[in-house]
Amino acid sequence: VAAARGRPVPTAGEIAVLVRHSPAFRAFTFLATLTFPIGLTILFSLYPPARGETGYVLLAYGSVVVATVALYWEAVRYYVFATPQGIECRSPWRGARYFAWDDIRTVTFNPAAGWFAFEAWDGDRIRVHWTAVGVRDLLHLVETHVPAGMVQRARPGWERLGRPMPRSADEPVLEARRPWRRGE
Repeated sequence: VAAARGRPVPTAGEIAVLVRHSPAFRAFTFLATLTFPIGLTILFSLYPPARGETGYVLLAYGSVVVATVALYWEAVRYYVFATPQGIECRSPWRGARYFAWDDIRTVTFNPAAGWFAFEAWDGDRIRVHWTAVGVRDLLHLVETHVPAGMVQRARPGWERLGRPMPRSADEPVLEARRPWRRGE
C-alpha cells in the first residue's frame, strides 16, 4: 500500500533509517502529562484559592493539560523514515509528507532552533531536530543521495554533529605538501 502512494519501502539489504525523538524525551513528556496536573492539584490543596478565583484555577488546569498533551502528542507521533528512494516524515501537526531524494532542492540548518530542514521543489519542508535518535544515519543517507552543493547551507548542523561536510564537485581539493625551502 505504501508503495502505491509513493512512500519509501526498503527492500531486503537496503539501508532504512528511522529518526524519532529520544526515549528520554518521550518518557519526560509522558511523565509531565501525568505529574503536572497532579502537581497543580497538590498546590491548590495546600493553598486553596478563594471562591472568586475558580476561573483562574480552571484556566491553569486547562493550560497545563493542553500544553503537556500537545508535547506528548508531538513526542510519540513524530518520525522521519528514510530509504535510498527518499525521505518520509509524519508529524502530528502537518500529517505525512514524502520527498524523493531528487525532489529535494536544498538542505539548511537553523542553529537557533536546532532543525535540519529539507526543502522540496514545491517549498514544502521536512524538519528534523539535531538531537533526535538516528540523525547521524540520516545525514549519511543525505550525503549519499543529495548533491553536496545543496547541503552547504546546513554546514553548522554538520559541524554540530562532528561530521565532515560533503565536498562539492567544483570544490578544489587541497593537498598536503612539504614546506618550500630555498634551493630545492
